[in-house]
Amino acid sequence: MYRLGLTATWAVCVLAATATAWLGFASGLFRLANVGPTLVATLAPYLVLALLSWTCRYRPVGLGILFALAVLVSGYGLFFFFNDWYWPQPTNPNPWRVMMIPVVIVPQWAVVGLAVVTLLVYHIWSTRRSAASGLG
Repeated sequence: MYRLGLTATWAVCVLAATATAWLGFASGLFRLANVGPTLVATLAPYLVLALLSWTCRYRPVGLGILFALAVLVSGYGLFFFFNDWYWPQPTNPNPWRVMMIPVVIVPQWAVVGLAVVTLLVYHIWSTRRSAASGLG
């Protein structure tokens, strides 16, 4: 059960990171800005979610939540990157193209940051609860 959830989360994250990188380079979006920091900031939420799923590999509820977050974050990012790739550039330039990367990155990082904080609080709470029950 745990391996299936972990594998599914990793598969979603790896496929989303690969598709995002391809769509970003194919559409020329990553050529607009400095490629290094932009590429890292765009692909890192998927990698952070994959690492978080490894930390929750023995907690099925946490793993399920991380899988749902990976699907949500991936779908959100891929919607915008696919839209930019599919947009007919020569006939109708995309007016949102300059601001698209912050529009994608900021909400993704907000969701990932909230997941990190929530998992950390849950871990501290469960550790303190098990320590308190062991003393009594």
